[in-house]
Amino acid sequence: MIKLHKKVGLCLGSILAFSLFTVSTAKSEDIGETDSPQTAAPSRSTVRLCNRSSSWISIATVHWAGRAKWQSKGWQPVESGECAPFELSNDVNRLYYYAENRRGNTWSGNAEASFCIANNAFTFSQADRMRCDASKQRRVRMGRVDVSPGGTSTRNLR
Repeated sequence: MIKLHKKVGLCLGSILAFSLFTVSTAKSEDIGETDSPQTAAPSRSTVRLCNRSSSWISIATVHWAGRAKWQSKGWQPVESGECAPFELSNDVNRLYYYAENRRGNTWSGNAEASFCIANNAFTFSQADRMRCDASKQRRVRMGRVDVSPGGTSTRNLR
């Protein structure tokens, strides 16, 4: 009888040790506890503008910046055969673009809207409402690219 108790006690001890090990190594989400609130990172949308021309281009873009304003920014150089990614926050589903090269070639796709841009590097916070200073800025028609939240859209500029 003593041998039987020792074996049962040994088995119960092993089960208890295994149970304690399992509980102590379980992840907090496995047992319904969390150390800090779990929040998903906001999803980003990406528009890729790809230069399929034979020379480098410079790209100006406009996107919705919230609080009733469109923000324009330029210039992003893109070598022939390369693509430039433009990341947008999840609540932005549209990017407008205008590209040009040194030879005077321009790309503006469907040219749906017009915005102010500058000849040199620029960022304008209300590009749709501002008056363009004729000596330093100009208003151009821009193409539109739509993208779904968290998605990627590619536009080839030929």
